[in-house]
Amino acid sequence: MKYNALFPFIALLALEFAPIKLLASQCDGNASNCTPAQLCSGATENSNGKIRWSTAPNFKRYVESARELGMDCGVITAIETCASNVELCTVSQLCEEASYELKGKKAWA
Repeated sequence: MKYNALFPFIALLALEFAPIKLLASQCDGNASNCTPAQLCSGATENSNGKIRWSTAPNFKRYVESARELGMDCGVITAIETCASNVELCTVSQLCEEASYELKGKKAWA
């Protein structure tokens, strides 16, 4: 579909200006029957003021449909770094984190 690039924009506009929050349940349980706003409503959840993809098993189909359409639904994906994933660290970063200086000499933590 050549209009996939517009879906995220349309979904965010619909969510922002909708007079009431549209529920995914209004799609008759079928994600392909949803409007972009309904799809994002079912695909996301609010956690401490941050929008994230829903982890509820019964909303998995909404998450999958939104992602297949290239929609982000306002979800901001965190970028992993060495601090959050040790597998991304270089050897020098690992050594820096695993050691300290004591009386001018390096020691392992």
